[in-house]
Amino acid sequence: MEAVTALCLAMMCFALSGARSWVYALYFASYVPFISLSAVEGGLTEVSGLGGSNVGFKLAIRAACSLGFLIIIARQKHALSQVFRASSLPILVLFAWSLAWLSRSQSPWISLFRLTELFAFFFAGVALYLQEGRKHRLRDVLRWHCLALFTLPLLSLWFSWLRPELVQHEGSGAVVRWGHKLLNANSLGFSCTVVLLWATNELKASFARPSDEGWRGRWVPVLAVAICGLVFLMARSRSAALLLLVGQTILWWPQSPVGSRLRLRLAAGLLMGVGICLWQWSNIEPWFLRGESASSLATATGRTHLWQELITRQTSEQPVAGAGYLMLSDQGGFLHEGRMWTNAHNTYLFALVSTGWVGFLSVLCIVLWPLLACARAVRRAPIQDFEPQRLLFALIAVVALASITGFGVFGFPNPAMLLFYSLYALVLAEKRSEGVHSTNANPRPSSVGYDATPIQAR
Repeated sequence: MEAVTALCLAMMCFALSGARSWVYALYFASYVPFISLSAVEGGLTEVSGLGGSNVGFKLAIRAACSLGFLIIIARQKHALSQVFRASSLPILVLFAWSLAWLSRSQSPWISLFRLTELFAFFFAGVALYLQEGRKHRLRDVLRWHCLALFTLPLLSLWFSWLRPELVQHEGSGAVVRWGHKLLNANSLGFSCTVVLLWATNELKASFARPSDEGWRGRWVPVLAVAICGLVFLMARSRSAALLLLVGQTILWWPQSPVGSRLRLRLAAGLLMGVGICLWQWSNIEPWFLRGESASSLATATGRTHLWQELITRQTSEQPVAGAGYLMLSDQGGFLHEGRMWTNAHNTYLFALVSTGWVGFLSVLCIVLWPLLACARAVRRAPIQDFEPQRLLFALIAVVALASITGFGVFGFPNPAMLLFYSLYALVLAEKRSEGVHSTNANPRPSSVGYDATPIQAR
């Protein structure tokens, strides 16, 4: 029953987004397997876990969605040219290299499944682009992608009332946080960040022009801000707070020249925000420190000590091949400060330790290639496409930054990974000539593969 409830909430978000394609219905459902509906049974870490009901429901949804994406790709004429192209080379190299050294992992079958899951996310992005992404405005496509993550805050809010033992846990200093068994607090904070970036971007744009989306354009962003703002505060994710700050700075940074009034106003607003934070620091400090000391915060809650030990000791042991996909050593973990660690809390370092220098460089290319492509697209975008292009750049940027302290584009499956690879094909698709020119006085071609034709001209 709870799994059905989760799928129903995902389909409700699908309806709110305004998407009408069944391929996007699969995409919205693809975020449900990131949650755990068991207080005692975790994720799939060994073959014996395949018999659990929690793992079973997650695998069933993931398999059904992946099969649907594969069917879509198989029916498209130019699907192989999208999968096997120059921009896909880093992903293909990462997959092949990880597969070649898979025997180093403690549980090769589990590592193979997780590696296949990463590649399935990439296939999902190709299917979404081929089926719908190249036919619609970028603004619409980004709304569909961002509201898919709205499922996770809604599920946290729902289950905090229905099954609070899954959602809430007491951390240091008796501070209650949301996340826990249902969903990692870092992933929950990231999901809220993505939805808040989209919603605030839509609300900002609505002040400049009347919405052409009716009630959906006016009220869905307000609903998203209200719910995600509450869940964001309860998740108490400091890394997500920094991501939100960076993303909002990108969205609100004026396009005007240096020294313009808009930039001066933004600088004044930032200074005012800093002043308010300092003034209210006594109220902010308990949320930010979460009952921990400032020294713990300075070391990223112990992460920097772990990174130092991984760099000085672990990477030197197996610099070329690594320890195996999702593994930090041949024993399946790394002993640090008296306990075993299976996560480096840094995607890039995780790639270096797990797959060596080849995997590390592949992951860097995977992140930097679309990031640079988005930066170029923002500079070249016509006026009517500037705001969606900037939102796309902000989304790719926050995923790249999220990979520094937590889950990202490599390793354990997480919402940031699915979002990133679902946008990968969209960002790096070839330029297409639609035969219809922009109404802008000085039209410039878009460097992302979507239909940039103004809606009035279609």
